[in-house]
Amino acid sequence: MSILNFIVAQIDLEKVPLTLNNEKIIKVIENGKKIDSTNIADVNLIAKNDKELVSAVWLKNLQSLQDFATSPEHLNFMFSDMNKMITGIWTSQINIDSIYEAKAFTHAFIFGIKNLTGFFEWEIHAYIQAMKALPGDIFSGNSLEQRDIFRAGGIVLLNADQKKIFEKQLSILNKKYQNIVSITNISFVEIIHLKN
Repeated sequence: MSILNFIVAQIDLEKVPLTLNNEKIIKVIENGKKIDSTNIADVNLIAKNDKELVSAVWLKNLQSLQDFATSPEHLNFMFSDMNKMITGIWTSQINIDSIYEAKAFTHAFIFGIKNLTGFFEWEIHAYIQAMKALPGDIFSGNSLEQRDIFRAGGIVLLNADQKKIFEKQLSILNKKYQNIVSITNISFVEIIHLKN
C-alpha cells in the first residue's frame, strides 16, 4: 500500500499575490520541483488556485515517508520561503491502494474528512466509494495516523474534459452526503507541475 502526502497552504494574499509571475511564488514552486530529484517520491504534484498552493507526493511506504519528511528538498520547500507567506495550512498522510498512471491531468481535487466524533465510519467510506464513480483518477483512503486531524482523504486527478463533469456530479453527490461534506476540507486546483 502506498502513501499520499498532501499539503494545502492558504497564501496571505495581502503579502503575496498568488500569480505565476510573482517572484516569491516562482521561488516556492521551483523549490517544490526539486523534490523530483530526491528519488523518494514516486510522483510529485504542485498546483494552485486563487488562494491556495498545493503539494502532493506519492510515496512507496512508511520508510519513504520518513525519508521524505527529513529530506533537504522537502524541508527547503516548506521552511525557506513558503512558511513566511501563509495564513493557514492543512495536511495529511493517506494510505492509498490505487496505482498512479501517467495521463494528461490538468486539475486536482483534494479532500480531507475530519476526525470528529459523531460520524460513522460507514458514512465516510460510502462517500468516498460514491466519489470513485465520478470522472477522474482517485487516490483515497484512511489517514496513516489514527490521531490525525483527518480520518480519511485523498485526491482526484482530472483532465480538462473531465473537470466540468466532475464538478457537476460532485455537487449532486455532496447534497446526498451533506453530513460528511460538513466536516470535509476541500481544495480545487490547477496543476502547475506533475512529475513521475
